[in-house]
Amino acid sequence: PFRVSDKEHFARTWRLVHDRSPGRHTPRAQCSLGAFYEEGKGVRHDETEAVKWFRLAAEGGDALAQYNLEVMHMKGKGGLKQDDVEAARWFALAAAQKYPGAQFILGQMYEQGKGVVQDDTKAVEFYTLAAEQGLVSAQFNLGVMHAQGRGGLKQDDVEAARWYALAAAQK
Repeated sequence: PFRVSDKEHFARTWRLVHDRSPGRHTPRAQCSLGAFYEEGKGVRHDETEAVKWFRLAAEGGDALAQYNLEVMHMKGKGGLKQDDVEAARWFALAAAQKYPGAQFILGQMYEQGKGVVQDDTKAVEFYTLAAEQGLVSAQFNLGVMHAQGRGGLKQDDVEAARWYALAAAQK
């Protein structure tokens, strides 16, 4: 059956990781296990266990796991101390794999100088990457950067309005 309980879905994913030899889908399954533990779906809520599975998947190259691990670092969850520098490192790995959420947050980190050296040009670069993939929040922030003429951009209300309109059209 396609629709199963959270408990059964967790059990199936667990078997994918434990009962089979590692393959190309292993990091994604490990990331899924991390999400089950983080959300407490089909298994007890355990952020430390979530971090363990996110880290395994992230080290295996899974962009979503890299993103999830960096969020845990930013929030200091799952036994991790809050660490913006470590979060930025994982965001950069996920951003390099074209993960728009990571690109957006990395843009914010550069804009705010959080975990990285403040750099509006880098912020614009990452906002643009995420905005071009349709991420609403990145489109809005890119509009702001155009409106204010920041990050090496010439102040341009027309370009700002274009990005605002793209973001608004998705709401």
